[in-house]
Amino acid sequence: MASYLIAIAVVVFVMPFHCGAQQCNPRCEDGRICVNGMCTCPSNDTTCEDLPCNLPCQNDGLCKNGICSCTSNYSGIYCEKRVADSNGGGSSTPLSVIIAIIVVLVFVGLVVAATIAWYVDRRRRQLTRAPEKDDDDVDDV
Repeated sequence: MASYLIAIAVVVFVMPFHCGAQQCNPRCEDGRICVNGMCTCPSNDTTCEDLPCNLPCQNDGLCKNGICSCTSNYSGIYCEKRVADSNGGGSSTPLSVIIAIIVVLVFVGLVVAATIAWYVDRRRRQLTRAPEKDDDDVDDV
């Protein structure tokens, strides 16, 4: 009896990891089984027809028989991945990168503006300062 329990434990808990089988995360519920990392209904079970998806479908995907059916712009188990347009569209630049670039450009602009203001002020002071006369520069007539 003990060897039977050990054999069952090996098949259930050890073999999936050694055989390269994908585990479903989160675990399958409502009578579904895990096949290649996806929760699906057994073919002979008619109770799966109206099963909810494990997680809600994203990006306007519809849940059908416990599986998300995605629009043409999205893919993935829960429609979480945006599909690039055929012309290479689809922004892949994160918002944080765009914000960082804007901050750097604003900083560079402020440094340039401060440098120009300093230069203009310096030139104005040089032009408005009266020239100093030395005693040696006096014309002897």
